[in-house]
Amino acid sequence: PFSAVVEEILLKPGATVQSDSVILRMSNPEIDQAVLQAQQIRNSAQVALKQLQLEHQKENMLNQNKLADIQFDAQEAKTKYLALKSLADQGVVSQFDLLTNETKVKKLESSLKFTQKSITQLAELHRQAEQILLGKLEEKQSLLALAIDRQQQLEVKAGIEGVLQNLPVELGQNMKSGEKLALVGGTKKLLAVVQIPQRDIKGMKVGMPAN
Repeated sequence: PFSAVVEEILLKPGATVQSDSVILRMSNPEIDQAVLQAQQIRNSAQVALKQLQLEHQKENMLNQNKLADIQFDAQEAKTKYLALKSLADQGVVSQFDLLTNETKVKKLESSLKFTQKSITQLAELHRQAEQILLGKLEEKQSLLALAIDRQQQLEVKAGIEGVLQNLPVELGQNMKSGEKLALVGGTKKLLAVVQIPQRDIKGMKVGMPAN
């Protein structure tokens, strides 16, 4: 499908081949360079995704620690409020002190709910951001796979089980796109083109036996 130079001839005409038998190897510097560039681009995309994931993990840890601190403070304030309420009922603590602690409890509980909601929203934003980079990585991997596939085509294989009948190439020869590289004949199935006069076509059907 593209121009290349014959680098190595492994089989000669008359050789028995399997479908995966390598007949010759070719080279094309542009294709090799394309594979290298695609690998570098894919690797950069992998690194970018990994860095983003690490940043998100660090941010999540900080937020979880912050949430734990607020939960602790809220629980502590609530416990203190209940204790003061019991003392206030006995007239030991003023209603003002009780109200002050009640306000603190409500403020911490409100902060706790806000932080929990923020962490949930942030997790969704992280997921979307990572999904975008993951999509870019998959795109780069597809381009790399395509480049590797083109490179692998430089290793010319028989394609079918049979006999290598003709090899019209020489070592070091520069082959252009579309030129014949090798001819392999199968030994199990016979393929034929039969020319039939127009007058004899009438009545012929697919699957009819022929000699």
